[in-house]
Amino acid sequence: MTTLSSPSTSEDRSPAFEGTALFDRFGISAATANTGSLRETVQDHGVVFFPAGTLPTEGLSSLLGSEVVEHEPPLATAGRWHFAGGFGNSAPDFALALGGGAGTIVDFSDARLAYESLDPVLRAYVDTLSAIRYIDSTGALTDAVPDPVVRAEILQRYTAAAIPLVRPHAASGRSCLAVDETFTNYISKTERIFSHNLLGILFDHLRAPAVTGTLMLREGEAVLWDSNIIQIRHPASTRIVHFKEGASA
Repeated sequence: MTTLSSPSTSEDRSPAFEGTALFDRFGISAATANTGSLRETVQDHGVVFFPAGTLPTEGLSSLLGSEVVEHEPPLATAGRWHFAGGFGNSAPDFALALGGGAGTIVDFSDARLAYESLDPVLRAYVDTLSAIRYIDSTGALTDAVPDPVVRAEILQRYTAAAIPLVRPHAASGRSCLAVDETFTNYISKTERIFSHNLLGILFDHLRAPAVTGTLMLREGEAVLWDSNIIQIRHPASTRIVHFKEGASA
């Protein structure tokens, strides 16, 4: 993992929202887009970092064109690579992690670069496949929520769904590799051993240094990402806020 340090000059900050766009083509540079809205910037870059004191205290939902929503139980995803998106209409569009204490480590993987860097033959094959996503695919939810009544309510809310292994981003059209080790259960219409092996290859690819990065968030700092582009891994104690367009509709 590459550690990304926060910028130290005002030129690195967008005057529109004082955030710093990271992972420009995921080259692990602190390149910043100084034009356009916060929504467009995070959709383009994937991740936007806010140094201490620069996160808008009001109006963040308006800047994103989205509203705060509750999402998957945090204990089901803590310490595991996952997309916050992927459960159909319930999936958030953006997520925000807040730093605190001695520091919060958040790992990121860009699913666009993961897809684009696949071998062309494998990429063409993956384009044809679908997978079953299930919130308790690994048993993490069962471990985290021992109460069967509460767990049943969560499972009813987040039902299993078949989704393509590759999905285009709604805004940019760039394709993303839409599998993660927490929620992807198996590849549809394939033998289980084949599914297991292929998913292992794709999971490893999503963890490769060329498409991943790490941020240490300290008190007052924050990082915002597009949940349909970026896969994350974070501790259970991480404070996460999810945003979804048209949540109250």
